[in-house]
Amino acid sequence: MADEFDIDDLMAELELEDDLEAQLKAEEEAFLAAELAQLESDPALAAELAEKRAAESLKLKIEENKRRAAEKRAREEEEQMAKYVEEEKASENAEAAMKERIARRKAELAAKKQAEEEAAMNQYAQEEAAAAEAARVMAERIEARKRELAEKKAQEEAEAMNKYAQEEAAAAEAARVMAERIEARKRELAEKKAQEEAEAMNKYAQEEAAAAEAARVMAER
Repeated sequence: MADEFDIDDLMAELELEDDLEAQLKAEEEAFLAAELAQLESDPALAAELAEKRAAESLKLKIEENKRRAAEKRAREEEEQMAKYVEEEKASENAEAAMKERIARRKAELAAKKQAEEEAAMNQYAQEEAAAAEAARVMAERIEARKRELAEKKAQEEAEAMNKYAQEEAAAAEAARVMAERIEARKRELAEKKAQEEAEAMNKYAQEEAAAAEAARVMAER
């Protein structure tokens, strides 16, 4: 905006116009004074002079309006320039504030990131330590379980061996008892058979004796 106009140059032009206007006004007054002397002797010239004065008055009004418009334009441009300077300054301040906020935000994010990374590393270390402790406890449990199973297996095998030995001993005792029972039964049967045979022999002898006695009696008759 500063390249489009220069306030100092514009004000210098306005001052030059004011000087020219004052000079023209002085010349006009001198001319009017000279013309006034002629008006007193020539009515036609007076009418022409009146028209000329009216034209000059109109010209002065136009020039005055131009001057006021130029002053107004100069004030507006000065106000615009001041507003532009303020806006530029505000923009620079806003940009500086924005840069400061960005730098502060970057620092906050960097600090937050570092804190998060440290927290993550601490958590990772804790998780690793917890995992190692869990693995150690699990290994101990597995070893303890193995010992329990080995002891249980050994105990079960010992119990099975004892049970087997007891069953074998019981079987041997049952076989011995069975053998004794068989021998006793054999003796009982042999004794019974001998007794039956003896009884049969006795009965046969008695029958033979009775038959002989009957034959003898029959012969005696």
